[in-house]
This record gives sequence, structure tokens and C-alpha cells, in this order.
Amino acid sequence: MATLGRLPRSPTLPRLPGLPKIGGLKQVAPSPLKTAESGPPEAPANWPGSDLEWMVAWWLTQHRIPFQYQAPYLGGRATLSGQVVDFVIEDRQPPLLIGVQGEYWHYADSAKRARALLAKLNLMARGFQVIYVRGIDLTTRLTATMENALRGIQIFQD
Repeated sequence: MATLGRLPRSPTLPRLPGLPKIGGLKQVAPSPLKTAESGPPEAPANWPGSDLEWMVAWWLTQHRIPFQYQAPYLGGRATLSGQVVDFVIEDRQPPLLIGVQGEYWHYADSAKRARALLAKLNLMARGFQVIYVRGIDLTTRLTATMENALRGIQIFQD
């Protein structure tokens, strides 16, 4: 399997001068840059995937979790039952496969929902742990969604 090189590093926070002490506590000016708590910065112009996939890649990178992006399984797109999995985390047994499910491409109609479910069942039948994360969950509660995914918990029903 080909692995994607390192993702671009997140910007480092500038050193801000401390503000005067008030009541014995030192106040610190808030940073204008994004942090793991506030969410990811915009995807770089050369990012090959969707904005939702960028959010997952950024979160995994921020938490130093090694992953492969867009990994072909079961022959990739070259075979009938093959797939390209959004994220693969191989530091566990069985490997954890995370699929990012945007509302338009995966849930706009019943045929798309059925294809997503069949793809998941196909991988699970071969012994993989497969978790799908929805776009709405990533945009509204990124950390909780990703922590649940790493625990093998999918927060919505297929």
C-alpha cells in the first residue's frame, strides 16, 4: 500500500507578550490561530480530498495518530468489489478503517445509502473494523466524533 507523505505542518502559535497581572492572575491574549479545540484551518490548496476529509486528517495529525489516506483495499477501484478507504489506522488489530460520509455523496438518496452500507459490510466481512463519520458530526463536534471513531463507536446508525 502506498502511504501519503507527511501532511503540511499546522502553523505554530506566535509568542504573544503577556498582559499585565490583574488580581494576581496573568491574562493572556487569545490566539487568532486555530487550535485543536477550535477546529482545523482551511484545507491547503493542494489538498487532494474534500474539506471533511481534511478535517479528519488534520485532527489525526494534531493527535499524532499515524494513518494512511485514500488506501486501496480489495483491488481498489480496479475491481468490482474493491474500494478506496478514506483513512486507515493500522496500529490496532484489526485495522480501523474510517470512511467520511458527506451528506451529498453518500446520503442524498437511498441508492447512495445502500452503496455505502454494502461497501461497509464488504470490508467488515473480511475482518476489518469499519466506522463511518458523517459530515454534520465532523463540523459540529469534531473531537467527540473522532474520539468515538477511534474507540470503534459510530455515533449514527447506517
